[in-house]
Amino acid sequence: MTSSTERIQPEEFPDGPYGAAHNQKLGKSTPWEPGQQIHSAFTYEMREFHEGLERDYPGSHPRHDEPEEPAQS
Repeated sequence: MTSSTERIQPEEFPDGPYGAAHNQKLGKSTPWEPGQQIHSAFTYEMREFHEGLERDYPGSHPRHDEPEEPAQS
């Protein structure tokens, strides 16, 4: 299980918290610690549960989680 101190959650609003000052610096306010990583709001949390499933929404872009095969010339 990953500790909550290792996964940095993204802001709910890209402009910062509601009511925040306009000149406030966004992003992480403390130094990075070993093992910390950003958790994207747009990816699956547990990829193994969704392994092999294609996106079925019309117009969705292809997944980028698997390496592409090198082009043969």
